Amino acid sequence: MTELQNNRPADGEKPRGSPLWWIAPLYLAQGLPYGVVQLMAPIYFTAKGASLTAIGASSLLGLPWTIKPLWSPLTDLFGRRKTWVVAALLLLIAAIGLTAVVSELDFGMTDWPAVGRIPSVLLIAAGILFVTAMLSATADISEDAFYMDALDKRRQALYVGWRVTAYRVAMICASGPLVYIAGKTNWVVGYGLAAILMSLAAGWSIFVMPSPRQSRPTYDSVAGFFGEFTRAFYSYAQRSGPVRLLSFILLFKLGEQMLAKMSTPFFMNACGVTTAQMGVISGTLGVGASIIGAVAGSYWVSRKGIGSSLVPIAFVMGATNLLYVWLAMIGKPSLYLIGAVHMVEHFSGGMGSAAFAFFLIRTCKDEFKASHYAIATGLMSLGGTLASTVGGAVAEKIGFLDYFVICTVAAIPGFVLIFFLPKDLTTDDK
Repeated sequence: MTELQNNRPADGEKPRGSPLWWIAPLYLAQGLPYGVVQLMAPIYFTAKGASLTAIGASSLLGLPWTIKPLWSPLTDLFGRRKTWVVAALLLLIAAIGLTAVVSELDFGMTDWPAVGRIPSVLLIAAGILFVTAMLSATADISEDAFYMDALDKRRQALYVGWRVTAYRVAMICASGPLVYIAGKTNWVVGYGLAAILMSLAAGWSIFVMPSPRQSRPTYDSVAGFFGEFTRAFYSYAQRSGPVRLLSFILLFKLGEQMLAKMSTPFFMNACGVTTAQMGVISGTLGVGASIIGAVAGSYWVSRKGIGSSLVPIAFVMGATNLLYVWLAMIGKPSLYLIGAVHMVEHFSGGMGSAAFAFFLIRTCKDEFKASHYAIATGLMSLGGTLASTVGGAVAEKIGFLDYFVICTVAAIPGFVLIFFLPKDLTTDDK
């Protein structure tokens, strides 16, 4: 796969000073809601006694990140990108704060189809977290397109590692320090601090973000609007080798996504790791390894090109799953061994996220940046969401050892497809 040529710098206002001044807080604010919903919530459900089936079903809370392409053209066709970002960030602060308010309330028990008997407060919290996910997915659409509007291709590659680092630091903060504090106090404090951190990151972002000029398709009637809305979708498939490309996006991170959902229940239920210990492992070892991995992945891509980087990075990501097979075979691994494996997982995940984020950016056409990136990231999460939804029930039935073997096998198709990717990621066959 050959490297694409850099495009000219984006039109519009240039950021004052280093773009990191707005990239860091913006992607902290993007990663924190995802961490609250996808990482913090499973630990919360586990601590409250939910079954593995219920924890696996909580993967449906991530559905908005999968289906966000359905409304993504609105941000290309209506309003300003920055307005969408600001409105979504403010609503996210309120949603996370509401989660804190209800998290420790007692409404008794409820028998829920498919997941059995469950504390009613978990169903209420799940409803609020689903709304949080909807708002977060909407913010993601505009934030990612804003990044592409504000930076030329060269700087997109240069800063993608820092972008991924900020995102993953926020996620790990949700599953690390905030979980540790919740374990030592209660979940009102844990989620309350998440709302405060969200307020700080969002406030900083809103204050320092530049205002780049936004390219926008034109329409002069309602029919024209819906015509452009529809064209945002099929234009993404108008390229060389669309089936190969879309299959790769769907499958590249499938093994990692399946494993991530069950790693916390494995550590806590099978290995005896406490809530507070889980917070320390995620919030210290995980943060450091993730930062190093994301920066290393970004540096690798900027030096070697995306075509030469994907194969070794994908191999490392898939091989990491074997470490979980090993831990499950041991049965009762030490806390130090668990921490070491967690570090390797987050290092490889950081590298993979940085490389894949830049790969997805390269698949977007300038006319529909927001829509195309939302389609790409939504497709990426689709396989993981569906597999993780039933993953808890599967792990409960076959055990963690066999489940982690399945996760390892699931990483193979995405790796193989790298060798069949089209050479040109954005244009049509001629």
